[in-house]
Amino acid sequence: MPIRRPVVFDCVFRLSGFPTPFALPAGKELLGMVFFLLGLWGILTGPLHTHFHPLQAEEPARPRTFSPTAAMISSPPASKDSENLSEDARRFSADAAKAPLVLLDAAPMGAALQSVVKEKFQFRTSDDKTLSTSLDQFVRWGWPREFVRGPVVVLADGSLLVATVPRMAAMMVEVEPDLLEPKGQAVCRLPVGQAAGVVFRLPGEQTERDRLLDRLHRQPPEEDLLLLLNGDELRGRLETIEEKTLRFVGPLGPIAIDISRIRAVQFRRLLPPASGPEGVRIWVGLRDGTLLLAQHLTVQDAQAELTLPAGVSFQTDRDNLVFLQPIGNQVVYLSDLAPKHYQFEPFFEMHWPWERDRSVTGNWLRSGGHRYLKGLGVHSKASLTYDLQGRYSRLEAELALDDASGGQGSAVFRVLADGKEIYQSDPICGGDPPRSIRLDMAKVRQLELVVDYGPRGDQMDRANWLDARLIPATDVAPPASSARPSGSGGL
Repeated sequence: MPIRRPVVFDCVFRLSGFPTPFALPAGKELLGMVFFLLGLWGILTGPLHTHFHPLQAEEPARPRTFSPTAAMISSPPASKDSENLSEDARRFSADAAKAPLVLLDAAPMGAALQSVVKEKFQFRTSDDKTLSTSLDQFVRWGWPREFVRGPVVVLADGSLLVATVPRMAAMMVEVEPDLLEPKGQAVCRLPVGQAAGVVFRLPGEQTERDRLLDRLHRQPPEEDLLLLLNGDELRGRLETIEEKTLRFVGPLGPIAIDISRIRAVQFRRLLPPASGPEGVRIWVGLRDGTLLLAQHLTVQDAQAELTLPAGVSFQTDRDNLVFLQPIGNQVVYLSDLAPKHYQFEPFFEMHWPWERDRSVTGNWLRSGGHRYLKGLGVHSKASLTYDLQGRYSRLEAELALDDASGGQGSAVFRVLADGKEIYQSDPICGGDPPRSIRLDMAKVRQLELVVDYGPRGDQMDRANWLDARLIPATDVAPPASSARPSGSGGL
């Protein structure tokens, strides 16, 4: 019987520019050659390089949705003398009117800020009524905003200032804030010591942003520190910051580095300038993400003026203000108190510590798409016990799972007073809006906050006691509350 040989076809091609034809083998070799040519074509026609601006944040891909606030920030500012607001400005004003106003003896309501004079706050409520309140009755108005872009100057007290840094020399940092004008000086100069560092290029991921800004504030190094975009770190002495170049003396001697290569600069540990007398301070948030701890705030005739504890004063349009929260008035935040006891019962084996003014993951507190400045972050099952000694009349808080839960998780919040349960929530799931509580604490000596497992076990149970606060009894003097508690503030 004759042997049948497999049929093999050879393909012969003549390409333009080649003098002789060439043959391609059949079968798998032919298929491999086709994929090789397609890959080569992709390399030759693909982008060879990309460009970035060193002062812009690395934003992740997002759905293309219209944001009135972002639109206002990215567009040129309107003239102060203009009587006609742009469409974006009108929308921003309408959004500000819906900002929540939280007072001690009233249900939360939507309101727009009208004026602040001698610690008296006046708002226009969503039903077009005027409401006045004193500093002692004021808890919070609005929410801090996320950053739209950098650079961000981090101050020693945790304040965050969105500003261009034109230069630094002789231990003074010269900044140009986006939405603030320095009062009494041509430019704003901050001494190194009051300024903890500068982030030139914000990381694209929210988690990385939070941790970088926290690091600059909470972990001052013994030497100046450069954080490069490629992940390298250089320690030494920062000499100057110029328009495009930073001059630095490192282990190998003086060098000049293009600012486009730098992620952030952290100034070495120094004693901050005198902050003035202690007292009630107020966090002031602007629509570009700026968040400043002010010693004084005045709002009159659609203009706002704020003075920092170190004596630096700024002025801005009233409509730039989106958030106010006093620290050190009669409201006592649990995150400013040391718990008597913390107990954690793992569902399996992983142990979670509790966090003050942060979620249990260490990020900033975020629930319902909004950032909160104060609160406690825990994971189920956890309990925090506080010794109250009968000094308080009320406990108030908002309960939610952190946005870091990604819409997952479920937890049950419980409150015990002197060992007796006085509140238990239904299961609160990831993505649920924050739930407000207001509980009687009269003569309670021991308070216990418990976050228990929900129907889904402990999966993604990043639980937040948002703005958890105690209201002192009228006949008992409250303990002193620090205006700069650990972990509070812009960071």
